[in-house]
Amino acid sequence: MSHRILILGGTGGTGRKIVRALQQLMPEATIHTGGRSHPLQPTGYGVEHINIDVCRDDQQQEKILSGYDLVILSLGPFTTIQTRAHELCIRAGVDCLDVNDCPLAARKIFKLADTASAANVRILTGMGLNPGMSTALIHLLAGISGGPISEAHVRLFAGRNEPAGPAATETMIHGLRLQACELADGREILVPALDKSNLEQETFPTLGKPVSAVQCFSAEAALMEEEHTMGELPPVASRITYRMHCEGMPLWIAGLLRTFPAEKYPAITSFLTRLFYRLHEKGGGSANGLSRSILLVRAQGASGSLYSFATGESTFGMTGAFAAAVAREYLKATAAMAPGVYSISQRFPWIKNIPSSLEKLRLSLGYFKQEAL
Repeated sequence: MSHRILILGGTGGTGRKIVRALQQLMPEATIHTGGRSHPLQPTGYGVEHINIDVCRDDQQQEKILSGYDLVILSLGPFTTIQTRAHELCIRAGVDCLDVNDCPLAARKIFKLADTASAANVRILTGMGLNPGMSTALIHLLAGISGGPISEAHVRLFAGRNEPAGPAATETMIHGLRLQACELADGREILVPALDKSNLEQETFPTLGKPVSAVQCFSAEAALMEEEHTMGELPPVASRITYRMHCEGMPLWIAGLLRTFPAEKYPAITSFLTRLFYRLHEKGGGSANGLSRSILLVRAQGASGSLYSFATGESTFGMTGAFAAAVAREYLKATAAMAPGVYSISQRFPWIKNIPSSLEKLRLSLGYFKQEAL
């Protein structure tokens, strides 16, 4: 069966990666990109672009969306757009999948569960890199361990090869705040982000030496809490922490971004965005000799220490690959899923099929187990 898929924001840095990944995984599908105007730079992958504005509340926008089997939301930043696109999809009666990584937006999206159910719509949220791929890796390790894991540590190495758009860049800036998030006993908690006194040296696979990793925000903890509360599911891990290393970003830049109220001063945020990526592109690759990006999950289970990781050309390429892999598996299993809001959890029986799709997209996956003494 041929499916029709619309990618809103499909001409941006992450959206292009989703388009390409879908074409590889679902060559029979009809794929369109959508946005407020025709892109100045086409995707280059031979897909049609549809003019649509999710900020407009009229029936014409709903009619456009209703012609698709799935709408993928690669808009952003979600700190700004929040749930507007999801609400439009609900009114149009079309299922949607997002790559949201904003904790506040994640909670608002879950509050749409009753409205989505009444409209017979399914919303898949947090289907990017973190949350998304990191969540799947944690569940993979829980399966290897034979049960819930006591603690997990999610670590991201953002290499120099990051062809990002402005929305994705701003999202990363918004992720550096005075507080970082963690998961504790199934609940999201906020902890002080102390870059100097609490700096961690992390050793990533394929990287020869340890690098500094700073605390960061992630919507994963909020999503896991919502899943735990709504579905009465046991938490897959008792504790989860989050850190990242971005090539070319010195600690003073991280400290500056943490103290700056990005939402209040968009023009200055735009300037900092350009500065950040100029440093990232020029200074990053030579620092550790690695342009690729790495997602690492270290976990502790009853049977010992467990490690799982994924590497790809960029964080945005990995995000696109995971979103496309989820879309492929979801469209095969739509009939078996009740309407409502979902994130990666035990409610996804087909989660075990995602790694094979990622490998088809040339993402390197690995995991190993160190037995307890």
